[in-house]
This record gives sequence, C-alpha cells and structure tokens, in this order.
Amino acid sequence: MNRNKWLVKLFLGFVKFTGLPGAWLLLKPKVRVAAGAKRSLPKNCILVCNHISLMDFVLLTLCFPVRTIRFLVAEVLYNRAKLLAIFLNLIGSIRVERDIKDFGFVSNALEHLDDGGILG
Repeated sequence: MNRNKWLVKLFLGFVKFTGLPGAWLLLKPKVRVAAGAKRSLPKNCILVCNHISLMDFVLLTLCFPVRTIRFLVAEVLYNRAKLLAIFLNLIGSIRVERDIKDFGFVSNALEHLDDGGILG
C-alpha cells in the first residue's frame, strides 16, 4: 500500500473513531434493505445520494463505518477554505473541476473501483 492510501486510511480511521459515536447519537441514521436484498455492499460499487445537503457524505460514512468511501467533491468546496481542502484531501476525496473540460477525476475514480473500493 502506498503512503497516500495509508495516510487516508489512518486519518479516516481517526475521524470515524472520534466522530461516529456522537454522530450516531445525534443523527440516528437508519438503513432499510429491500426484501431479498443483501445486507452488505459488494466489493466495488458506486453509492449515489439525492444530495439534499452537504451532510450526504457524513451519513454515508455513518451507515457504512467499516468501508472506506471516496467521494467525488466539486472544486467549490476545495476553494472555500484551505483547512477544508486539507481535510478533503486527507479523507481521500476526488476533486472534480466542473468548469474545465478535464475528466482526469474519472481515471482516479475507476482506479479506486478497480481496487475494490466504494465511490460516493
């Protein structure tokens, strides 16, 4: 495992360990599974939210605390604050430049899926 992946897993582990207990108590997420469906996620998959708020990534992380989900994040959040950009990099987010016709993020996303990861 290269250093960047190790750092992402370490930081995500810290965030989950320190943040999830309080978030579970405050947000109380519920996951409903359709009748006859598996209760676990496949090895590599894409999770899609209806994107009601910026809390989507928090709720997905709460619902699947054991799995590492890498999120596609718009450049707007990276440009909002330097500390937020550092945090997004540390949790392994994939930056998407919406105004530039550069689809480099797709190769990063496909690489993560090929490694058996989950993409949000």
